[in-house]
Amino acid sequence: MSFDFLRLENSKRSDHLNGSLEQSNGKMNHGKTNVSSYFRRNEVVLTRCHWQIIQLVHSSQVGQFFAWVVVDGIMLKIPISVPRVFYLNSRSQNEEFSGKRVNKTLPHGRHSYNLYEVTINEEQYKEESKKLAALLADPDVE
Repeated sequence: MSFDFLRLENSKRSDHLNGSLEQSNGKMNHGKTNVSSYFRRNEVVLTRCHWQIIQLVHSSQVGQFFAWVVVDGIMLKIPISVPRVFYLNSRSQNEEFSGKRVNKTLPHGRHSYNLYEVTINEEQYKEESKKLAALLADPDVE
């Protein structure tokens, strides 16, 4: 995953970003400036600081978005992939569904027979739209 960085202010950063990073063994690393410590500091910022979401923008690819967020005074452009999730309710048990079998309450009091949750990316959804249309035309599938 790649991020675009833009520094918004020149204020003093907190200790965990100024080269002091607590490792899993409890010891502190002071003043490390190598590449791995740079990425660890950014990981700490992304996981432990509050995010202020500025804008969500459509990408040129379907199902892809970019979120412009401010984290600890740094503006980041973060790619977001949104999968398509839908449910198939089949009266007969079918092993060819690529989803996982789930137990959910259906709208309008519909009975749940063999309910499958299918999660696919938008590209795959477009490629398999004819197969999906044929599947939904089956009288045993809702």
